[in-house]
Amino acid sequence: GAKVNFYNAAVFAAQLDHFMGRDMTSIAFSWPTRQNIFAYVMGDDRERAYRSAEGLNSLITMLAEKTDARRIHILTWSAGGRLVASALAQLRAEHPEETPEQLSARYRLGVVYFAAADVPGDEFVAALPAINDLAQRIVVTGSSKDEALESAKVFMGGSTRIGQSSV
Repeated sequence: GAKVNFYNAAVFAAQLDHFMGRDMTSIAFSWPTRQNIFAYVMGDDRERAYRSAEGLNSLITMLAEKTDARRIHILTWSAGGRLVASALAQLRAEHPEETPEQLSARYRLGVVYFAAADVPGDEFVAALPAINDLAQRIVVTGSSKDEALESAKVFMGGSTRIGQSSV
């Protein structure tokens, strides 16, 4: 999210490892947010999120090529949803000739989970076919009572966020 620093992301990843009770390894991908809501509202942090898509794609590619992980799952929340949606759309665009089955074998993406993600609805819908080609499953959760998403809608325009739409 826009106000999450690397320490918080790493702690969250460690908590996932500990509390999931599964044979897994969590990795924190943290983009360079200023951790200031005003930087996000004014657009600088949103641009930083989009520019970080290439780095996330490099991480996904490295994990797919250099590890024997059966599945690579992605969990994103808040402003990180823009980053993940953009990254996966770009990753799909890099392999236009490949079928979804070939992409699945190449990247082994399992669940891509958007938890109260602050992604404009039209942007998410545009990226959805690409994400669907890459992921085994897509999960979107949100709440009509999410204050952060409601604030994003008020301060950044009328386009519905995926956490508040019927997508």
